[in-house]
Amino acid sequence: MIFTTDEKCYIHDVWSKINIDQIGGECLARMLCVYPWMKRYYSTIGDLSSCDAILHNPKVNVLGVEKIKSIEEAVKHLENLDALYVGMGITSPEDPAVAPLYCGIISIVLAMTLGEEYTPLRQAAVEKFLRQCVKAFHSRYF
Repeated sequence: MIFTTDEKCYIHDVWSKINIDQIGGECLARMLCVYPWMKRYYSTIGDLSSCDAILHNPKVNVLGVEKIKSIEEAVKHLENLDALYVGMGITSPEDPAVAPLYCGIISIVLAMTLGEEYTPLRQAAVEKFLRQCVKAFHSRYF
């Protein structure tokens, strides 16, 4: 078992409190603004010329929501993330190095969204979960 009973509860609790449609686009937009070199992987989704353009690009929002939905699906499969991630990804398939950066952005957005509800114990459980997602994602490459 990768996760303790408490960690599973914390992970499910955090994901039950978020609006995927709200945070999905924000996570991807922040990644593209914070790591501008990432734009090369997303050049087909429209104007990424500035942070303002990224934040107002509807395709960024749609793709960001899709990526967060894949992580939401992983929450339902905590016991077998490796099997889940066969054939699905949480980030750009062009570069597996993107996954840890994206997961860091997700944790930041969760903290901003949940505020005090994102306690250190919840954060530790969620970040452990995200690291396991990255590990499973990387298993597709190595």
